[in-house]
Amino acid sequence: MLHLQNGVYRTIGRMMSTIIVQGGEPPAFLSQSVVDYIVSGDILQAHVTTEDIGDPDLRENLNKVQHATLQDDLEKAVSCCDSWRYQVEGLPLVVTMANRDVFVKNTVLYHIVVQRQSCLDQLIDGLSHYGVLLLLRKNPSLRVLLDIPGEDKGQEADFIAGILKPSYSVLGSNRRAKEELMVVKFREFLQCVENKELRDTGL
Repeated sequence: MLHLQNGVYRTIGRMMSTIIVQGGEPPAFLSQSVVDYIVSGDILQAHVTTEDIGDPDLRENLNKVQHATLQDDLEKAVSCCDSWRYQVEGLPLVVTMANRDVFVKNTVLYHIVVQRQSCLDQLIDGLSHYGVLLLLRKNPSLRVLLDIPGEDKGQEADFIAGILKPSYSVLGSNRRAKEELMVVKFREFLQCVENKELRDTGL
């Protein structure tokens, strides 16, 4: 709470913005669900799973709720959540096979986003520094600057080309044809990188 009052998260957001605009090492240390919230500004757009839960006991109980095959098993699993579930707004009071997914999702959202929303909102305010937040929301693919890297599979040529938007001269100008050719050559270069076809030409 003290960090929140002192604006620490806003300062962190501004530091992240500064790193991004200066071309430094991307501050890619946020979970997917947190970046979902930052990019969309909507809690309901955050994609969460039980694997996002850090508490192993809570994660195990929610997995039991999610994978129960019989109503009796479901009730036993839900009873393990009685110590906290009535304190979480938006959870169904009676959990059935039909609404258990809502129970699990809203629980995970609460523990991953809602509980930290004030901190995240302050971080988001900091990210608005230098217009970085607006840039992220207009170009969601740039979320790679914030997402924790997963398995390194390399970036596909189409993905990179999709991030970079060429700014052409006026149609019909002398420079336009050269610029379009340059973009074509750049796409060919990216495809060669993806296919590992680059070779030393001796130039």
